[in-house]
Amino acid sequence: MLLASLFLAGCGGTLGAAPAGTSKVPAATGTNDSIGREGIDKLRVGNKVRIEFTGVPSTDVLYPHEEQIKDDGTITGLPYLTNSVPAAGKSTRELEQDIHALYVPRYFTRITITVTATDRFYSVGGEVNRPGSIRYDGDVTIIKAIHAASDFTIFANKKKVQLTRPGKKPITINCEKALEDPEKYDVPVYPGDIIFVKRRIL
Repeated sequence: MLLASLFLAGCGGTLGAAPAGTSKVPAATGTNDSIGREGIDKLRVGNKVRIEFTGVPSTDVLYPHEEQIKDDGTITGLPYLTNSVPAAGKSTRELEQDIHALYVPRYFTRITITVTATDRFYSVGGEVNRPGSIRYDGDVTIIKAIHAASDFTIFANKKKVQLTRPGKKPITINCEKALEDPEKYDVPVYPGDIIFVKRRIL
């Protein structure tokens, strides 16, 4: 109860001042790409994907297909399809649409394609109760990531949560305002991101 009350009292933040030399996310609509959001949530070479087929006639059985995206960015071996399917650089939703177009109407009048990336992670460290790597589920924000790591410890500096994205400079997020105004300050988290919660000075 103590930890929960401390969290609710504290985790909500503006994207506070970033350390010298780092970029700062503006408190606007989230369209700014200062931390490189565009293209981050795309499949890459080496990602493992699972493709599931539902909604087909009972006479047709299409088993789920799992595969690692090849070096050329494609996947192969899907039922009925002889050609490879480009996958790298697409979101799971885009890949679902592309695969659907290959089956309908050529093979089926309707089919539902579900693509899941099975091996993408982000990490949360520092002053959280359960630090470590966490599987990316496609809908993660800085607040959800902290929750997934069992929330802040009592020593956490909630105003200085560092988010580092591959190839980008780290930014500092004030998590207190992210909870108070999620639309404005609760930034998305993507695969490969590293979140570090600093220790507050007692």
